[in-house]
Order: sequence, then structure tokens, then C-alpha cells
Amino acid sequence: MKTNKKQLTITVLNNYYLDKKSINILNKAGELKIYQNITQEKDIISCLKNSDIAIIDPLVSPITNKVIAQTQLKLIALSITGFDSLLIKEMSHKGIAVANAHNYCTIAVAEYTLGLIIMLLRKLKFSLFQSESYFEVDPTNTKYKTYCGSNLSGKIIGIIGFGKIGKQVAKLLTGFDCKVIYYDILKFNSTINSRLSAKPVSLDTLLKSSDIITLHTPLNISTLHMINKKSITQMKKNVVLINTSRGGVIKTDDLFHGLVNKTIGCCALDVLSKSKKQTALLKMNNVIITPHNAFYSNESITSLSKIITNNVLSFVNGNPINIVNPDYKFYTQSYVK
Repeated sequence: MKTNKKQLTITVLNNYYLDKKSINILNKAGELKIYQNITQEKDIISCLKNSDIAIIDPLVSPITNKVIAQTQLKLIALSITGFDSLLIKEMSHKGIAVANAHNYCTIAVAEYTLGLIIMLLRKLKFSLFQSESYFEVDPTNTKYKTYCGSNLSGKIIGIIGFGKIGKQVAKLLTGFDCKVIYYDILKFNSTINSRLSAKPVSLDTLLKSSDIITLHTPLNISTLHMINKKSITQMKKNVVLINTSRGGVIKTDDLFHGLVNKTIGCCALDVLSKSKKQTALLKMNNVIITPHNAFYSNESITSLSKIITNNVLSFVNGNPINIVNPDYKFYTQSYVK
């Protein structure tokens, strides 16, 4: 006797990144419901009430305890890499698998990081905003000294967080004749470190030795506010600081004071925690703030769409990938009546 596959309900709460090809594929995997921008808890519950799979950006559509309790989700497919905003333990206990968009923007973020480093070293923000009309710098005139920056070559670069993005940053830096050191809680294959000419060091050593520090770590209990008053006092005077990871890795008020007292020479932030000092930071010539768009390239968005789709299809076929909570109670049936 022929069996019929159970029709899954796949609900997209934020359709920002799925391309037409992915939508067509997901349509064949189940009943696809697409919404543009569902942000309120009651609306999220209403949209997910009868759904098996949700595709979401949790920063836009928060999955609260109430949402978890009042829905029967089997999979949450994230349209982002980070999952620090999610109630992972609660989802696991409800038997909800969570798949993140692993590695979709590694190259984009690494290249963006390199761009920010060069912008800071060569004072491009200052040059761009001071140039109301065309002129050429006259090195014999002391008033033009403010335009004079530094080379990247020969600098000691400290990478905090040596995962996919941290490694890609190290790889890009190999062409700039820099010394690369890194700190990471996890241990990595020493042959990879050798290939990238990157030396593992303690956090204290990295803070004291680096001319440039770039952050590529997830946000969790051990990394929350790891850049604070104490760690800033350990840094070289006039250090260059880059953050394209998570805003909460830096304590913003302490960063501001570090810039004012010139312990930190300049910084670039693609992510920023809420603070009363935000407005003051925006006005500083030695600070670059961008709107969390290091990930945002044509290639990374194409990759994101594919990864989300593959995460859903793999789960449906009983071979889940990119699961961030492996302790969830996985239902082994293949959705067959």
C-alpha cells in the first residue's frame, strides 16, 4: 500500500534573504507561508501556531518562552549565524532543533575587517570628511600632518576568536607582511596556525603586544564585556581596535574612556551595545561606526539563501546539519502518515 508524505508547514517570518530558487525548492518540501516582517509576540505566535518549521531572524522576530510554549515547532532555521539571543535550553527541552546559517559570510566579514583596519590606519574618515573641495596635501605644511597615517606592513595584529572568520582575517593579512597572533578559548590544529603564520598566545600577551586588535568571537558568558576597563589598561598606547563580532563583547562606556585618554588610538565598530556614549562616539574623528553590515555582500546573501534551504531540507530528510543544540529531543519519524 502506498504511503503519503505528511505535508509540512514551513513558515518564513522575515523574507529578506531567500531568493526565488530557494523559495521554489522550499515550496516542494511543504506548505510554504511567507511573511515580510513579523515582530510582535502575538503575531509571531499566530503565524507559527500550526507550523513545523520556522525560518526567522531572531533579532527581528524574538522567540520568547510564550512562543515556544504555544507552538509545536520541530525546527527553527536561523537566517543569521549568531544564536546568543535565543532560549536554546528551553528550545531543546521542547524538542526544537535550531540550525544556524553557518559560515555564509566568512569572506565578507573578513574583507570588511581588513577594510576597516586600513581606513583607520590611513585616517580615511578624516580625509573624506575634511575634503569639501579638491586639494593636495603639502608635506612641507605642518597643518597637513593630521592626514598622515600609518602602514599596515610590519604591525602586530592580535585576533581574538580564531574560528572561521578569525582564520580568514589571518589569511588575508599574510600578504601584508604582518605578525599575526591570536587568542581563542578552543584549541586549533597547529598545522593550520603554521600555514597562516599565526601564533597562539594568552589573552594577556595579545592585549599587551598587539598594535591592532580585531574581535571575532561569539557573545556568551565568557566573552561578555571582555574588552573593559581592565583589559583596555593592558593594551599598547594608541592601539587600533576593530569589532565586527557582537556589540556586547565591548563595554561601550569603558571604550569611550579609553579613546578619551588615548589608550585606544582609534576604533571601528560594526556592532555597538546601547550606551549613553553612542552619540559622543559618532562625533569622534578617530572612530568609525557602520550599521552592522560587514556580512552584507551579494555573494554572502546568495550563500545565506542556499544554507537556509539546505538546513531545512536536511532536517526534513532526517539528516540535520548546522544544529547548534544537539541535545534537543529529535523526532526520528520521516513525517509519513
